[in-house]
Amino acid sequence: MITPANNAEFAAILALTDYCAPAIAAFADKYSGQTISFDGNIGALNNHDGYATRYDVLIGVGDYSETAQPGPAFQFRDVNLASDLNIIGDNPGSIGAGTTLGVVAEVGEYESSSCLFLIEPLATSVR
Repeated sequence: MITPANNAEFAAILALTDYCAPAIAAFADKYSGQTISFDGNIGALNNHDGYATRYDVLIGVGDYSETAQPGPAFQFRDVNLASDLNIIGDNPGSIGAGTTLGVVAEVGEYESSSCLFLIEPLATSVR
């Protein structure tokens, strides 16, 4: 499992201030399909394509802030909050923007057109 403590490349992209930096795309290409783990937060939560129970979840690095958000713009895309997030530990019953999470996810693709780094949730916990 890749963490900021055991992978310098991951630690470096989590500290970036430009979420469109080329280093993020390079990391996604190099580590596609591998598992990452980091402390994050929900920056935004939007319905996916108009569905009532499917969401696109913007995941930031570290604690939630309305003024600054380092690192990539991670996204869980087209997920059901009740089942796809694989919540471990205490389930708060509802989550939204500002919720802090422990994230374990599979590295997906980086979309250069939107600067979104797609990840697939394997396990999440509310911190």
